[in-house]
Amino acid sequence: MAATSRRGRGQKGERGRAVTLVLDQASGSLRLTESDGRPRLVGVSLLPHAAALIAEAGSTGRPIRLLVAGEDERLLDADAKELLPVEEFGRLPVPEELPPPSTSREVFVCADAVYREAAAALGYRPLPHPAMARGDADASGWLFAAFIGERELFERIDVIPYDLERRPAGDWRLLGAIQAAAARRAEALGLQVQRLDLDVGLDDAFLLPVDREVSAGWSDHSVLERDPDRALIALRGRTTVDELPLHGAHGHAVALAPDPGLLSPSAPPAADQATLVAGTWLRTGTKVALEVIDRLPILEAKVLVAACPASAPSFQADIDRLSGVAPLDAAGTIASRHTGHPDNARVVDALVAELRAIGYCAWREPFMWSGQTRYNVIADLPGAGSWRIRPDILERLSRILVRWPRPDPPDPWVKAIRRLVGRSRRDGAEELIDEDRIGELPPWALRRELEWQLGLRPWWPWWRLCLVPGWGAGVVIVGCHLDSTAASDAGYSAATGPARGADDDGSGVAGTLALARWMWGMRGQLRHTVRFCFFNGEEQGLIGSKSYASALKANGAPIRAVVCMDMIGFNSDANRLFEVHAGYTDPAVRDASVPIANTVASWAASLGSLPPPQVYRGTSPSGGPDRTVSDGAINRSDHAAFHQQGYPAVVVTEDFFGNMASEPLADPNPNYHRNADAVVDAAYAADIICAVGHAVRALAS
Repeated sequence: MAATSRRGRGQKGERGRAVTLVLDQASGSLRLTESDGRPRLVGVSLLPHAAALIAEAGSTGRPIRLLVAGEDERLLDADAKELLPVEEFGRLPVPEELPPPSTSREVFVCADAVYREAAAALGYRPLPHPAMARGDADASGWLFAAFIGERELFERIDVIPYDLERRPAGDWRLLGAIQAAAARRAEALGLQVQRLDLDVGLDDAFLLPVDREVSAGWSDHSVLERDPDRALIALRGRTTVDELPLHGAHGHAVALAPDPGLLSPSAPPAADQATLVAGTWLRTGTKVALEVIDRLPILEAKVLVAACPASAPSFQADIDRLSGVAPLDAAGTIASRHTGHPDNARVVDALVAELRAIGYCAWREPFMWSGQTRYNVIADLPGAGSWRIRPDILERLSRILVRWPRPDPPDPWVKAIRRLVGRSRRDGAEELIDEDRIGELPPWALRRELEWQLGLRPWWPWWRLCLVPGWGAGVVIVGCHLDSTAASDAGYSAATGPARGADDDGSGVAGTLALARWMWGMRGQLRHTVRFCFFNGEEQGLIGSKSYASALKANGAPIRAVVCMDMIGFNSDANRLFEVHAGYTDPAVRDASVPIANTVASWAASLGSLPPPQVYRGTSPSGGPDRTVSDGAINRSDHAAFHQQGYPAVVVTEDFFGNMASEPLADPNPNYHRNADAVVDAAYAADIICAVGHAVRALAS
């Protein structure tokens, strides 16, 4: 392993418990921009608990080694060590080549179970989240338990949540990691506490919907709980959900990961955040003029109604490329989009290339899974927001911070910002930076404070220098999952077997691409940012979307709405029914999601090419036909990752779930999770995409 060292490691044992922290979905990511087509390192974005862990280490002398997965070693140059106060800043090797711990008490923090298992074999104490390594917590003293009671009581116990849901009886159930003393305090508060046999250091937890007739194969796995409809299972190392006898239920797994933000409220609306930032600028008395944006040049409604994002031929052409019928790229056709198949990376690259060809600043959002780095694909159509700055100050500020990513002392920041904002009353630069704090904070902490004061929020990657939404722009997410599986086929191998996935979810990918092409013509004409998200690892437990939604929540992203498309292409009859799922176990989240579903339904009705969609708004995941009571899609597609964080979200699907007795029979894809999933009704899917596109435009206006 190559690493950049600031100090020798010989004294680590004398200065307290050392920590090896992997930069991943639980801790943060590198800030990369491109120069002459090549990536350049311009900083590190830390999630709150990782930042707190490093700050604690800086004040106590506790040594920390930071390892980065999936990046070119050349990025980690000699200056990289100055980005953060860590002992070493290096590239994460493959699990088999991890270096041994420097002391018998060294903690290894990584979201990936394969790496944690390899670290434990070397003598590390593994943990899945930096929150568990903070303070004096004993790495070997974490328990996994279920807590049942009033939701308010969960906030009074020292627990790291994994999952939170409202039960039909009206009480709440929390799954989480806790130390033994805190578990006793939880019982004293009146919570029911049930310890479950999961090793938080080595195991991952999964909730799986289970067909009632499934029984074979359970003896080979650690089943923590089981009821007629689902099971809670612990998996270790390289074991994946593809190996479990659970296929047949729609959406066969939900990965549960430690996430302290589950008990936190969502971010305030973007307009409120913008008012706070604008107030900072107004208080400085700088020469920067602010104005409220009252009207935007929105396209004529009659023009929008006449245009649809996709046609049947264009949709079918995309499906053919995504399912192996036509070449995807210069290397030819693909066989599978499964995360375990080498073609998955080709699909990621192809999506980034196509979005960039349209004009977007598309990027790969990394997360770790099963010993490797995988990627979501993200692209923004920046919104105009509620406030306008004259001149366009944010772009120029971002360029200053990218030009000098790690100044020590911070004189370049002060001088450049002073020139930019000018002087009035007092020096605007000093007021924005707070001169008294310059000498008190280390550069990395000062930079974080400066970014906050300037309104440069980490939920949009301003350091890429081509994504600058206006103040007050919220985010409307259009999502799908890019991976596929054929796990219901006998003898299926994820690494080598074909999994065409034309409907699941090639149809959602084609639909999201169609909307990205269509909405590029609306740039500058929408108040809120439209973010196109192609999530990876959905078939493995919503891994990519859950990682991303958690990071957005931790960074205070103002998410207005999430609209996912998952299986919108199969239709075998003349009824052309489709579904919009807004249901969730928490009625408050469900109530916030229903207006999104109604917007999609309203546009479908006005366009006239489809019958009214079946809108699901139940709070029970049982899958019953009464859509006011049940919603079979709860926790079964990527919208669930956002529901879990408290964001309003829906998923649009074909007529998959059971209908009421007065309605036609449901029309689910009979080749679900099979390689035979190769046929779509392109005209039907194009009409669904049209309704979704107009709904998204309305939500972003």
